[in-house]
Amino acid sequence: MQNVLIVEDDNLQAGMLSTTISQKYPDWTITHTDNLEQALKIIDDSVHTINFTLFLLDIHLTEMENDKSGYAIAKHLRSINVYFKTPILFLTSVSGDGHYAMSNFHCYNYITKPYDADIILNQISHMLLTGFLETMITVCDIERIKHHISVNDIILIEASGRRKTLQLTNSRIITSMYTIEDFIRMTDSRLIQCHKHYLINPFYIENTDRLNRCLNICGNNIPIGRKYWDTFFETVELI
Repeated sequence: MQNVLIVEDDNLQAGMLSTTISQKYPDWTITHTDNLEQALKIIDDSVHTINFTLFLLDIHLTEMENDKSGYAIAKHLRSINVYFKTPILFLTSVSGDGHYAMSNFHCYNYITKPYDADIILNQISHMLLTGFLETMITVCDIERIKHHISVNDIILIEASGRRKTLQLTNSRIITSMYTIEDFIRMTDSRLIQCHKHYLINPFYIENTDRLNRCLNICGNNIPIGRKYWDTFFETVELI
């Protein structure tokens, strides 16, 4: 689950952004403000509570010709340790602004107005797939012990009846409380289903064998089901 801050002075545009993201990712928390002062306060308060994981910043927050309030917010973010690497998507009507932002504030990318829902979701999807947006999940194992896990650490999930085995980079967790569909939702679709019994993290794939319809991931030979073949390779090729 992600915690998103949208800073956009146009409430109509902000509503469109919020609705687009919420419909695709209903478990995400989205906060909106429309001015520089309130944005800085929200950011400062969040440092000691629940940190934001993604920022969408409008560069121009007033009608003043030379207003660059979004840059001031980005500069402030990069001065805070916990937000030094947090992804920023800039929102602008001038493409030149975006290029400046990317080179000076290490933002992930920029979106030009008017916003297009598909472009917004594609940008976010790519951030999830490439690991720019780190997703943490909580899993209860068969002994009811809770584990807080970064999706980046999950190599694969194998289903065997009701039991699911999570193979992590440094351990394994066995649970019987979740379905494959639950894990897809919980991980914001970061894991790819390649077979009815398997979800895999594409960044650990070592090679794929199209002839024998399988892949190798950290020494595990995993089948690729016919039902998932096209979607699997389409997704992997985007990364």
